[in-house]
Amino acid sequence: MTQPQTLPLSAVYEGTTWEGINLITLQMPAGTPVGLAGADLRMIYRRVGERTERLNLELGSGIELVNAANGEFRVQQQVLPLAAGLYYWEIIVTLSTGLIVPIFAGTQEITRIGIAS
Repeated sequence: MTQPQTLPLSAVYEGTTWEGINLITLQMPAGTPVGLAGADLRMIYRRVGERTERLNLELGSGIELVNAANGEFRVQQQVLPLAAGLYYWEIIVTLSTGLIVPIFAGTQEITRIGIAS
């Protein structure tokens, strides 16, 4: 089983714009780009301790493919429609071959304005 790489994400205030993830390049260990033509990318948020998906970003809806041949994509700047709390998130790619690979994961805090974390 492939383990996702941990990627730290900064906290964001509830109802404000999160900067997103500017550019991610998927590569094989030897440095060869992972082709993303025909691939599906998803970023799923779950509140820590729960199984219910609270937010599901996809290609064309929060995730943008920058260069499929070079394995490049970004998670767009956006307001995350999530209530204050601590969330576990993961980015999963389903390649055109059908192979499903979790590539990144971590936690992100959504904080109420005026309440320091």
